[in-house]
Amino acid sequence: MGFQGQLSSVNLTDIFQTLNMNRQTGTLSISGPVMSVHVYFEQGQVAMSSAPNVNGRPYLLDALIHKGQIAAEKADEVAQQMRTTGQPLRDLLLAGGAVADYELDEMCAWCIEELVCPVFEWQQGDFTFSDGGPIAELNTPDVVAMGGTMVQTTQLIMEASRRMDEWKRIREVITNPDALYLVDNDGRANLKNVQTDPEMLKVLRYLDGRHTLDAIAMSVGVTRFDTFAIVAQLALAGVARPKNAQEVVDDAVALREQGDVAQAKELLENSLRQAPIPEVMRPLAECCVALNQAPRAVELYLELIQMAQDQGDMAQALKDLDTIIGLSPDDPDLQFERAQVQGELGQVEAAAASYSTAAQAYLARRDIPRAIDACHRAKNLLPRAPEPHRYLAKAYLQEGQTENAIVEYKSLWHALLTGERPKKAIDTLKAILEADCKYNNVKDQVLSHAQNSEAIKTSKAARVLVYLVTILIVGVAGVVGWEYYNNTIIKRQGEQNVTDFATTVSRRMGELKHQQLLEDIDDLAKKYGNNPEVARRLGIEKERIHKDQEERASAEFSRADALREGGKYEDAELVINEMKVKFQGTQAAGNADTILEGIHTERIKVQVIEKMREAESRWDALDWDGAAAVVHAILERKDLPSSIREELGQRQVEWTSAIKSAQKMYERAQRIEQLGAKGEALAAYRRAGGAEGENWVSKARERVQAIELDIAHEKGKLAQVAAARGDDQQTFTLVDELMALAKDASSHDVSDYLATLDLPFTLQVDNHHVSLTLKHPGASDQQVAAPNGVRGSWNYRLFYHVGESVTVQATRAGFAPQVYNVGMQNRKTQGPVNLVRGARWRTQLGGVATSSPMIAGKIAIVPTDRSTLEVVDPVLGSNHGIVLPNNMAQFPAAPFFYQDHAYAVLGDHVYSTDINSRVVNWNWPKDVNAAGDRLTGHLWVQEHEIKPGQLLVFAGTDKKGLVILEVDASGNAKPYPRLEGNLDITGAPYVDHVAGGAVLYVQARNNLIAYDISSITEVSPPHRLYTISTSGDLMGRLVKTTVNGREGLLLSDMSGVVMAIDADPRVPETRRILGSWPIIGTNPTVPVCLPNKSVAYIAVSEGRVVALDLSHPHQNLWQFPVQGAIAGIIGGPVVGDRGIYVADAHGILRCLDPQTGGERWKTDLGSPAVGGLMAQDGRVYVPVATGHLICFDEGDD
Repeated sequence: MGFQGQLSSVNLTDIFQTLNMNRQTGTLSISGPVMSVHVYFEQGQVAMSSAPNVNGRPYLLDALIHKGQIAAEKADEVAQQMRTTGQPLRDLLLAGGAVADYELDEMCAWCIEELVCPVFEWQQGDFTFSDGGPIAELNTPDVVAMGGTMVQTTQLIMEASRRMDEWKRIREVITNPDALYLVDNDGRANLKNVQTDPEMLKVLRYLDGRHTLDAIAMSVGVTRFDTFAIVAQLALAGVARPKNAQEVVDDAVALREQGDVAQAKELLENSLRQAPIPEVMRPLAECCVALNQAPRAVELYLELIQMAQDQGDMAQALKDLDTIIGLSPDDPDLQFERAQVQGELGQVEAAAASYSTAAQAYLARRDIPRAIDACHRAKNLLPRAPEPHRYLAKAYLQEGQTENAIVEYKSLWHALLTGERPKKAIDTLKAILEADCKYNNVKDQVLSHAQNSEAIKTSKAARVLVYLVTILIVGVAGVVGWEYYNNTIIKRQGEQNVTDFATTVSRRMGELKHQQLLEDIDDLAKKYGNNPEVARRLGIEKERIHKDQEERASAEFSRADALREGGKYEDAELVINEMKVKFQGTQAAGNADTILEGIHTERIKVQVIEKMREAESRWDALDWDGAAAVVHAILERKDLPSSIREELGQRQVEWTSAIKSAQKMYERAQRIEQLGAKGEALAAYRRAGGAEGENWVSKARERVQAIELDIAHEKGKLAQVAAARGDDQQTFTLVDELMALAKDASSHDVSDYLATLDLPFTLQVDNHHVSLTLKHPGASDQQVAAPNGVRGSWNYRLFYHVGESVTVQATRAGFAPQVYNVGMQNRKTQGPVNLVRGARWRTQLGGVATSSPMIAGKIAIVPTDRSTLEVVDPVLGSNHGIVLPNNMAQFPAAPFFYQDHAYAVLGDHVYSTDINSRVVNWNWPKDVNAAGDRLTGHLWVQEHEIKPGQLLVFAGTDKKGLVILEVDASGNAKPYPRLEGNLDITGAPYVDHVAGGAVLYVQARNNLIAYDISSITEVSPPHRLYTISTSGDLMGRLVKTTVNGREGLLLSDMSGVVMAIDADPRVPETRRILGSWPIIGTNPTVPVCLPNKSVAYIAVSEGRVVALDLSHPHQNLWQFPVQGAIAGIIGGPVVGDRGIYVADAHGILRCLDPQTGGERWKTDLGSPAVGGLMAQDGRVYVPVATGHLICFDEGDD
């Protein structure tokens, strides 16, 4: 049955675990933000994964090339064959003999890890599970497919979890994944302190500051995860460091000068993501220009322009704009912005031209509103420029606003006249109308206006005049022509210009352009003032303008006067100053200085009155110094009127005299004391003690001593109360004030009191099992325990002197001790005592443990990956190693202990070691270099059943059954006939002495075979009693316990089933199996049982602990955790005096309640657990991946 959901609501780990536990077959499709991954499960194990192409090749082929397992030419040949035939890539590789079967499986498993593990980090995305065969996306020849051996889902989950944890640590070091790392001289010096490997050397070659970490991973064939992990390690070791922005820019400039512009751009793009500053952005933009990447260059220059404008560097902004326009000449927005910048730089004509160019480009795009806006801006800058009028008229025509277009064309006509002769101007106008205007009526109106204008008439009249003058010269008629020109033509032109001018007067007066209007009248008077009629009309307009100017100026004057009377002096000054500028020459402007002077005087009076009120208020409040300071500040003013200065001077003399008088100051101090302000009174009495008047000085000093001691007592009591209620700030503020008081006091009374002041400190203890040891200087240690009957947290209050430091040590069995220093230096009134689980001891082993520690008499034995047996004192933690000779192999299984000897398998040899003497007694085969059977490491050693003084050793093998050795006292081993010589021995052999005989149990794959070994000899093989088959391969060691009232043996198989068989071999076959307990999970650990309890505890590889009810088959008592799982449990649970203990691959040790499975406590080991745990005599022993063995007291709960 399929299902689907979102990654934001479901943990991908849970999905994989569910598919594994349910042994489902189907395809899990995960869609992330960038890509999708399809994973095919077969019976809960990962069999296939989709994969993208890398470097133009299938993912698997690219991986084989980088791992050196296939040549690139061969890979390309196989890829081409795959595309041609459509055959699966795996089949082609095997058929062609390119890769061995087992090598291909290893590589496919590696690829699937690299493809699937990153998916576990996705927080957003969708997933879908489809039952049945592979979906269409997996029916392609380039998928990564496993052979007969599939990827274990649990191992994949553990690897993904490990990587997620490692990524967190990596990101703390590599905060920017795009950073460019290099190894400089200091880094090369530190390299000697780092242990390198081939992959690290590959990465080091590319740490030149020119490659991102992702690019390095692609180039050297090291995974992205491993590349980042290696660089993080090098960064922590001081070998590699990221380049800063300036170093990247310098490098890029050098590359560009060498002609490698593309790589220079790539470096700068990377640096820009880290430091978006102009120093990086500008050379990057220049590189883009050199590479003809105009859009990117424009984008960068626009950002540079914005930065320059923000910084006020308009010249640079204009320069960058010109560069952009060269790249994108048809962009009107750039021309528009260029005009704005030119305007800010005061380049009026250039700005107007740019606005006109922008308007023309906007019209080409039919962006009429922007075109109109650009035209108006150009007109405002240069009103007489023709282009703005032309393009504005054209814009109006495109919108159908013909009336507005006619107005602008008429303005265009007048603008043309400013730069051209009338005849040339009319020709230009006609050409423009023909090019721009399709409306004949518009053209007719505009041309009619132009041809009937005074300029044309004047031009015609001029030609007539020339003609008449010629005639008059010839016919002596010059006088008549002149009179006609002066009285008719000049008059008509002047009147027309005056009429045009008059139409603008009202609007321009509303804009307060009176001065400009008067200047225009003066210009018209110069041209046409000789004509009486024109001069008269100009005089009327001038008088009208003057009158309006005076009225407006008078109104502003009145408004300013009203503001002054209302006390709004700043507003009044602003109005007056603006009026002086806008209405120069008016009567109101002439009187402006008078009102400004009045405003200034009134403002001073108001300020002085306000300050004197403040001074008098201070004096009445007994702040005599403050009052005197205010008066002094007023008298310092240079603009103070003399009357005010005289009055204030008298007041200053009176107040200064009072401040110098001891009597007046003593009386002032008394008044302050009566108000209850002892601190201020003390300062006042001290002032009085330093003033003039001997008798009053003596009285003041006596009063100072008394008040100092009173204040000290008050502050001391307040500090004690504040400390009792836990107010740190108030407590130590008061103590600081006390110490300052003692320092400045006039006698030793305050210091003596401070030395005896006790402050309370409250210890907030988290558990009644915690004991406290108090160490006061010069006193015996004080032991403190929780009050009788108290359970849980409790408080204890101690007292200490201000100058004293008390040491508090908190202890509790199973917890790390805590030391607390109580004193002024901590500035605390209370402190928590929260003990955390801590190690009793930690010892460094000779290697990393390969199995759980084991007790042999009074010592603990720990096998390591360095072929040593570490002998550890379980109480003190001291240790020394037993090194087995000529062997560098690891222990495949835990050693077997029998009669002070350790029996272990190393390198397919059996070794016997005396624990007490630490000497290897014997080994089999005797030649340590001889090639022997592949031993599994599982042993059973006991005394020979019929030959006292000799040993029987049973050793499991792969595919060659069970080895049986007879060993005499000298260590000579004699092999017996093997049992089940063609079978894999998957679990540990076990011998049970029951019913007067001895039964050997052999776990051979999914069969448990029982033998009677009571009479075994070299010629008399044991008799097979019976065989029991299970659904999965048997594993671990059998455990004897009581099952439902009978003695039974517990065994586990890899499928997740725990079975109990009757320990009595004589029971009928039908009654042999006492029960079974299916477990949700795989690879269950060896069951652990409580004495006299019908319960067994196991763990599964998926990260769960289960309590089996041995009284009721198929029933569990509890599961931890109830939902989901923790990280992979190492070695299984162990039973201590106070709980069930498990440790996981994330380095967390947990204590579980044996009855409920609830988590009692947990602690972080600091490193992943390895091998397995041991609990003995109230202590728990945990080996970790750093090669340490850690011992914890179980504690009190």
